[in-house]
Amino acid sequence: MLKRTLSTVILWTSLCAILYFFKEDGAVVLVASVAFFAQWECYRMFQGMKYAPYTALGLCCGLLVTLGTFLIWRMDLSFITVEVTLPCALALVCFAPFFQSAKNRNIGSLVSTLAGIIIVPYGLHFFIRLVMLKDLYPESLSGDSVTVLALGLWLIAVAKFSDVGGLLVGKLCGKTKLSPNISPNKTVEGALGGILFSMIVGVGIPALCVQFINRPVFPTFSMDMGDVIRWGIVSAIISAVAICSDLFESLLKRMAKMKDSGSFIPGIGGAFDLVDSLVFAGPVGYFLIQIVLLK
Repeated sequence: MLKRTLSTVILWTSLCAILYFFKEDGAVVLVASVAFFAQWECYRMFQGMKYAPYTALGLCCGLLVTLGTFLIWRMDLSFITVEVTLPCALALVCFAPFFQSAKNRNIGSLVSTLAGIIIVPYGLHFFIRLVMLKDLYPESLSGDSVTVLALGLWLIAVAKFSDVGGLLVGKLCGKTKLSPNISPNKTVEGALGGILFSMIVGVGIPALCVQFINRPVFPTFSMDMGDVIRWGIVSAIISAVAICSDLFESLLKRMAKMKDSGSFIPGIGGAFDLVDSLVFAGPVGYFLIQIVLLK
């Protein structure tokens, strides 16, 4: 528990420092780097399931999805849509069997490589797309990089605090197993506690910014009850999705007979363990922010 706490503090401090000093570019490089290592660990899980993904090709295509999306926007290539990166990456992988002998062609290799791209870099690239919202919603966000970076941090905090709340409440009063065949330690009470924690964080962060920061970090949030309810409901949905995302990674680890996806983060595990709750919460949160919070 102590190692996990120390690692969490160091990771959050590092994240805030990178965003403060390097702004958008730092955020993009950070997301792409974490996605790269998490995808590599995902492929290791598939190998543990006796599949043989095209790891090198898959990792390169993952970078195409993350960095390619940002570069298209940064270079103002308006004749190319950012949605083109995923189809291109998947198409490249689908051509791989053409260059192998008949006996080495394996549908498991193809499917696991495609799955690794969709699960990790595609799920996490929505945090990069949050940066682009300042151009899509100039009136709501004032074209300000601080607001989109704050939204990214807010989304991460809401998703990750479902873990914190689930752990604390689960240890205190958890009795009913949530999914005993996948993650025996998770309880229904812990999940509900995690959602409550996420709601408090999801409303508390913008509320504190309104009270103590002179600039509009969250321009679409005010202290009226309508905004509090709106942001609270969105936080609850993101938290519930984050719990499902966490369970999905637990399922992969169980199928691969692995305790953790890696070991380089003390108390947490690997890069995939670090972002397991974000790979599904990223896309859902991105669309909820657009549909609900920025309207």
